[in-house]
Amino acid sequence: MKEYTFFIPGPLPGLNEIINLSKRHWAAYYVKKVKLTQDIAMIASIKVPQCRNKIWVDFEWHEEGRLRDMDNIAFAKKFILDGLVEAGRIPDDGWNWISGFSDSFKRVEAGWSGVCVTVKEIDEGGEA
Repeated sequence: MKEYTFFIPGPLPGLNEIINLSKRHWAAYYVKKVKLTQDIAMIASIKVPQCRNKIWVDFEWHEEGRLRDMDNIAFAKKFILDGLVEAGRIPDDGWNWISGFSDSFKRVEAGWSGVCVTVKEIDEGGEA
């Protein structure tokens, strides 16, 4: 099994923030999504080689407090998976390439929020 880990500084936008952007104007969400996806693709292109098999992704979310709900925080995985696709590390983020993912959450001190992403390429025998 091959593993690749990278860190994305945050905080990344949660679902509530994205919903509020969308309510203001559809283009506000689009602009935010494009920028985030490009930024994440840049990081992924350096840290993750092109995957030849399905992947499992572990997300370790680092938050400065407990103001946001975990499901709201974890919504940002949408941008991370899209970034892996945009970087050419996986062809798409559908069932053929994503075996699954896990989320864990850590409370951290001010100034160190974000998400640590570990991409595990599953070998052809099905082991992650």
